[in-house]
Amino acid sequence: MHAHLLRTIAFAVVFCSITAIATGCSPSGPPRPPEEPFPPETVTLLVTGVDTAEERRSLNKKLGAITDTPGNFRTKMNWGPGKPLKVLLTPVSDPETFAQRIDFGTVEKIEAKTIHVIYASSASSEHE
Repeated sequence: MHAHLLRTIAFAVVFCSITAIATGCSPSGPPRPPEEPFPPETVTLLVTGVDTAEERRSLNKKLGAITDTPGNFRTKMNWGPGKPLKVLLTPVSDPETFAQRIDFGTVEKIEAKTIHVIYASSASSEHE
């Protein structure tokens, strides 16, 4: 009796999982709508020294205050161990002018629409 019940439960789990995957659902919830592409007024920031979730939240607030339309902005952040934080940020029409407003770290270089920054906490600890 128990073996039959276990087989039934296993079949139900497998069937539901296959159905969910086939319909685009994942165990974490319904599928997300596709993201709209970032517009041409987007810069990429590569920020070294942002190591914690709190630093990322703080940086996101600071970035929102210095875009072309403060308070009305869009970001996408990607991070991983040993890599700089990659931030797509819009609207920023002029990367050079935007880089002059950066007060949370040191701008190392600007390459077209990519700005390389050392986050302030990292920069201050390297010089001490």
